[in-house]
Amino acid sequence: MFFIRSAGIVFNKIRDRVLTDVELRVVWRAAGAMGYPFGSLVRALILTGQRLSELADAQWSEIDEGLGCLTIPAERMKNKHAHAVPLTAKMQELLAELPRFEGGSFVFSSTWGRKPTVGHSSFKIRLDRIIATIAPVDPWQLHDLRRTVRTGLARAGVPVFDAELTSSA
Repeated sequence: MFFIRSAGIVFNKIRDRVLTDVELRVVWRAAGAMGYPFGSLVRALILTGQRLSELADAQWSEIDEGLGCLTIPAERMKNKHAHAVPLTAKMQELLAELPRFEGGSFVFSSTWGRKPTVGHSSFKIRLDRIIATIAPVDPWQLHDLRRTVRTGLARAGVPVFDAELTSSA
């Protein structure tokens, strides 16, 4: 939990938001309507449970299609250890649909792969506008997707050890 101070008023902001299954479907649908690169990035966040900073800067060289995993280097991980993320069939399908730009190495890019996506707060605003046209969703943050995935793994009976490996400390 943390506090936000605005105009002398202190607001309690609890960081435990988990989207409902219905809300998650709405976000998935809105991300599809948004398209590449930002909508695809949101869908990848849902499919992997990773942090935005870990996926937004992903490069094609970090993906081993033969092994079906993405290796996130230590410098992008919160715990400063490299992390291999297993890629589900749905995530592999998403990656196969993404454009690859000659001379560009970034998976999610608005600059033909030369640089990773930026402006995530403004794309979140656009995503929320699309969501509002589909169905009401209570206020949420991109990081809530990670928490939602981890909670869903627990609800599905995935052993704690395996779930922790998937979402990585």
